[in-house]
Amino acid sequence: MGLEIVTKALEIAWDNITRSRREEDARFREALTKLSEAVTETRIILGKQRKQEIASEDKERLSRLWSKAGIAISEFDRDLAERCDIKGVFWAGPENWTDKQIDDANIRIVAMEREMRELFGGKRQIKKREK
Repeated sequence: MGLEIVTKALEIAWDNITRSRREEDARFREALTKLSEAVTETRIILGKQRKQEIASEDKERLSRLWSKAGIAISEFDRDLAERCDIKGVFWAGPENWTDKQIDDANIRIVAMEREMRELFGGKRQIKKREK
């Protein structure tokens, strides 16, 4: 009887661990999806910029996308989340930023894209926030 109780408790514990891991994996995939959307939209809009000025609606959309990506990724990487948030602030008024400010904040699209690809490929260590 005692062994059955221990076995059942271990099964319940294992189920809780695997469920928690699946939920965390789903949140991580969602965070990467939001980051990917922000990177992709930025690339598309920057590509258009070569032919025309960036429309205010596009700037607003990018600002929102980067902010949402920052919120989603914050559980997994505080530094990257803060930079996504800064990127969102940048897109709310990019004309107010100097190249030096952009470089100091490390928010160039190539840097953000590189980190996203490293996260996708598992080459970048996830820096989870402490609870």
